[in-house]
Amino acid sequence: MTRYDRSCVLSKGEHSFLTEPRSYAFYGRAEALSQKDLDEISRQNKLIAYEDVSKELLERLQEGAKKSPFLQKVFQEYFEDF
Repeated sequence: MTRYDRSCVLSKGEHSFLTEPRSYAFYGRAEALSQKDLDEISRQNKLIAYEDVSKELLERLQEGAKKSPFLQKVFQEYFEDF
């Protein structure tokens, strides 16, 4: 058993957030946050904003979410529409 969710493997350079040669989307820690939650996290300087991901990377992340055995069911249902 691996400790990484290999549903979406990412590489350095695909986004400025990615600094390691290989990274993995961490679907098991997905959570829903309201705008109010995000505003509060930002106010506390706990939110780091990065540029948007490319359309291609977003699609790969969405496909990975569909395949991930670690994504909670409530979120899996969301990705059925993609």
